[in-house]
Amino acid sequence: MHQLPDDLLKPFFEEDITRVVSKESMVIFRKCKYSVDPQYIGRTVSIELTDDARHIQIYYNGELIRAHDITTHQFNYNADDQVNILGSDLLKGQSETDIKAYIAAHLSAYDEV
Repeated sequence: MHQLPDDLLKPFFEEDITRVVSKESMVIFRKCKYSVDPQYIGRTVSIELTDDARHIQIYYNGELIRAHDITTHQFNYNADDQVNILGSDLLKGQSETDIKAYIAAHLSAYDEV
């Protein structure tokens, strides 16, 4: 008998994971939210697990746009996404320095959620 490849059944068990980016610039994966840049709001993205199943990679039209560690935290923000999200809405017109100061002063409590 010949040895079969380890990934022989992989195509039969993989599912395409797609999500529409919410108005808050997040996608939901395993009941947790992960950020992407606000330019993708309303667009459909695909999510792939890394081989070690510890990270997700988020793609738009085949291009990697964000990677996150998989956590049990309700909200998972990339630092650049936080600045871009606030700069596109709540703190529109503010400098990046002002936005980062706002994040440090007001949003650190969300890290505990």
